[in-house]
Amino acid sequence: MSARLSSELAAALAALLVVCGIVELGRGLEASRRLAALVRGVLARAETAWLAALAGRRPRPRDCAAVALAGSLAGAPFALSAGTWALVPLAALATLVASFAVAGVRARAQRREFDAEAAAFAAALADALGAGHALRSAVREAATGVRGALRHELSLTAARLERGAPTDEALEWLRARCPSPRVATVVAACLVQQRVGGDLPALLRECARTFAAGDRLLGEALAATAQARFTGFVVAALPLAGALLTEIASPGYLTGLASDAVTGPLLAIALLLQLAGLLAIRKLARVGEPV
Repeated sequence: MSARLSSELAAALAALLVVCGIVELGRGLEASRRLAALVRGVLARAETAWLAALAGRRPRPRDCAAVALAGSLAGAPFALSAGTWALVPLAALATLVASFAVAGVRARAQRREFDAEAAAFAAALADALGAGHALRSAVREAATGVRGALRHELSLTAARLERGAPTDEALEWLRARCPSPRVATVVAACLVQQRVGGDLPALLRECARTFAAGDRLLGEALAATAQARFTGFVVAALPLAGALLTEIASPGYLTGLASDAVTGPLLAIALLLQLAGLLAIRKLARVGEPV
């Protein structure tokens, strides 16, 4: 009787352990699903921030943490292979800095593209107004006289006007879509003429001449400072070239420096200072844009 009771207790205990194991397994799976959902959410937000950076918009403050965390996840395998976790925060910082740098580069590229067509836009708009078109139809006519992204934005603005949007609202929408002070100047001239009147075609032709003169001056400034800008970048790149040659001559030398508890942080600080120097030289050597 005692043996039978012991076997039943053992069976009940085993069943209880199985149930507890199943419950814990379910909890583990639920925690895994939550963690996976969290990681997917972070990566989705980081992807949104990177796409915004490619479009020329800087990541929003609430997206910076997602970008840094995604960089940490990407740098974790390299940190494990190098044997030092110092690469994880460095990867997070590098990813965040890269996203802001890409956004700045794309924003400047878009500004240059719009600025390059601003003179043609002002001249085409002045010609359309001089031919007797109203401002609403002149915007549509001006779209045929420009190229690239500005032509696309003008076509969208003309479509909004055809759908009955107020002129002031459509022009403000165009100014918000075009990150160019020149396009903003043309739009401001149109808005002022809408409110107080005046010879808008003459004003737009003067704007076109001013933009063209600015482009000529910018070309001369770039030609005059080309050698100095190239020298600055070469001097800033010499330490990186020296480190690369050292690694080629002695493979594993930089890895040993990075994995050491003393030289690893010093190497990270040196890389950050080198990057800061390159960015400072690039900003100081930028011609035609505010420092």
